Amino acid sequence: IRDLVRSRGLGDVYKRQRQNPDGLSIIGDSRFRAKGGTYYSYDDHRIAMCSAIAGAIAKSDIIINNADVVKKSHPSFFDDLKKIICN
Repeated sequence: IRDLVRSRGLGDVYKRQRQNPDGLSIIGDSRFRAKGGTYYSYDDHRIAMCSAIAGAIAKSDIIINNADVVKKSHPSFFDDLKKIICN
């Protein structure tokens, strides 16, 4: 179930993905730019992190529903992401 939710959550951000028996594959594209809008984390820190990274190169602003869920695994995630983007 978790992989399916993650797949659906990432489907809003990434156009090409493949559900595997042991996880999820995302096929990258250097021309990719996420659309702005609201993204749902489904209370999963990984989905929130992926959405935030996609938002860093989005065409317009994104809002991540329950973005604080990243604190489960990486409390300073957003500060660290800002450092990477600004350098």
